[in-house]
Amino acid sequence: MQMIWNQQLVKKENKSIVLNLIMNNAPISRADIAKTSGLGVSAFSAEAFLKSRLQL
Repeated sequence: MQMIWNQQLVKKENKSIVLNLIMNNAPISRADIAKTSGLGVSAFSAEAFLKSRLQL
């Protein structure tokens, strides 16, 4: 149970980081988000991010 909770917390934090980068630097490419955040590009596919953005 602890591992699942930690994974959910990390995903939530990553979404917050990406959303803040988009809001503060739009327009911004996925490559620039990855470079700035240190996250891999696969961590925030556009479709998955948009579908889940309301679940922050």
